[in-house]
Amino acid sequence: MAVPQWIDRVPNSDGPMLLILFTGTLTVGGWLTLSRWFDGPAPPPVRRPELSSVLSPGGLERYWLPRAKSAAWRPMRRLGEAELALAELLRQARDAAVPADVVEQAWDTAADTAERLRAAAKKLDAVERAAEQLLPPERETLEDGAHPLRAYLAEGLDGYRALLAAAGRVVLASASTPADDELVEAAEKLAAFAQALGELTPPEA
Repeated sequence: MAVPQWIDRVPNSDGPMLLILFTGTLTVGGWLTLSRWFDGPAPPPVRRPELSSVLSPGGLERYWLPRAKSAAWRPMRRLGEAELALAELLRQARDAAVPADVVEQAWDTAADTAERLRAAAKKLDAVERAAEQLLPPERETLEDGAHPLRAYLAEGLDGYRALLAAAGRVVLASASTPADDELVEAAEKLAAFAQALGELTPPEA
């Protein structure tokens, strides 16, 4: 998006007026960089919760949600609900003698995926906020550029739910009699879904 030369004066309480000069092409990534410059330092990255801490009472804290009118709000809310369900299923799977490495791999992959999805949701929310302040055709440029982010959130949530379903089948298999063969097969499928989910990559900036 081509942007005309922009000169503005910004008050500075510690000295004279600050003169800002900007000219060039503004892309979605460029707008995010410019927004961070004005907004100050970026917030610290979300730490991936360990399975042991999540499975303890109150271990899974409420995560950030975008504005209710953002296209990222519904996916992020559903992601939080899916995380709670997955944590409980993996607790049940662990108690059912499912190999610890399978349980840990499933949770590690799910936690990494959730972190990447939230990072994408924050970018989408920032772009949406910016687009609201612009006039056509600049607004359409940002809105069209955000399509890969929206698609990535949808694809990531679908993959997370597939992992959730696989974990549910593990728990069901552990409750059947006899459970050995079914449990082994369900655990293998859980590991396969975790591997596939881990291969999901966010859109390029």
